[in-house]
Amino acid sequence: MTNDFSQGRKSGIGGSECAAVLGLSQWKTPLQVYLDKVEIDNVEDVEESQVMRWGNILEPVIIKQYEEMFNVKCDKPEEKLINPKYPWMFAHIDSWVVDKPLILEAKATRFFDKNWGEQFTDNIPVQYLIQCAHYCIVCDHYKKIERADIAALGSLGDFRIYHYFRNKELEEMIIDKTNKFWHENVLKQILPSITASDDISKLYKIAKNNSIAIANNEISGKYYKLLRLKKCLEKVDSEKSKLENELKNFMQDNEALVDVDGTEFVTWKNQESKRIDSQHLKHSYPQIYSSVLKASSSRVFRVK
Repeated sequence: MTNDFSQGRKSGIGGSECAAVLGLSQWKTPLQVYLDKVEIDNVEDVEESQVMRWGNILEPVIIKQYEEMFNVKCDKPEEKLINPKYPWMFAHIDSWVVDKPLILEAKATRFFDKNWGEQFTDNIPVQYLIQCAHYCIVCDHYKKIERADIAALGSLGDFRIYHYFRNKELEEMIIDKTNKFWHENVLKQILPSITASDDISKLYKIAKNNSIAIANNEISGKYYKLLRLKKCLEKVDSEKSKLENELKNFMQDNEALVDVDGTEFVTWKNQESKRIDSQHLKHSYPQIYSSVLKASSSRVFRVK
């Protein structure tokens, strides 16, 4: 992606970020979106992934197929769309449907999993549903939008059409949540709620040498609760290992265990895998070993 596009993302919340702001994205958390917006000098520009690259390549093909299927014309706006009523929200839509109160979103997917339902419904992955609702809110400023169509191309030419019909309750929730996130978190530079363990690691990447934090009563209580949980887990792991070993001992050299009706419920099969012998590589080919080494750093959390 270009630097102009990356910088443009920092001026508001786009449709592809909306599900993350709501905590409903499988790819990003609210904290990651927040850091994209406020840490201008510390966050790298988003690189184009292979999925994004192929999505961009296939977008005009998908739109063309939609035009032919419904005998319509589509027009892709080049500019960023903003609704003055909600200036913190913006959209880069795939296309207008000319002379119709519709917008079109083109999607390329490897396969249609359980998150995709029947055609001509709104049974699509939740992040795409929210993205379409976000776009409809923004595009209302330009023409009255009745729905967003989603043209989706899967592998082996599986081409499907879905519809997002305007949902007032959903859109009011999006407006409210994005408004609070933008004005209460981004503009005031107040961290949003942390929803994933990876967020903590990304937020506090490096420890200050010889630094300490002094626990208060609340944190001390959490520490002792964690110790109790760890002991419970150790007991569960021990019991789990014991039961697994008893089953293995009963199975001996058989690869499957079945009940009296012949229903298979445990397998213990042979499996082969190939891994690089790093010690052999290091001693036999030291130059190659050195050339492929990759330095990394992380913080290790230990409870004593």
